[in-house]
Amino acid sequence: MRCDMCGRLIHGKSIVDHIIEIDETNYQDESITLNEDNLQLLCLECHNTKTFQSKINLNLDNRNINLFLIFLFLNFCGLPPF
Repeated sequence: MRCDMCGRLIHGKSIVDHIIEIDETNYQDESITLNEDNLQLLCLECHNTKTFQSKINLNLDNRNINLFLIFLFLNFCGLPPF
């Protein structure tokens, strides 16, 4: 099987992901939640990038946070550091 996002051969875990994300405005819309055309097969790295990259908002100007821990977290999720 190949990842629909990066095209690489998937070894190990894969995730079936909604192309249009499910949220509070569309979770009852069966044309989004149950539509097979709204599904894609992703490798774990692409899934984590798609899912978490837009949700991480780092304000580095007024930080009181350990950047090393953020780096470890991003690396664990398979995301590029900063």
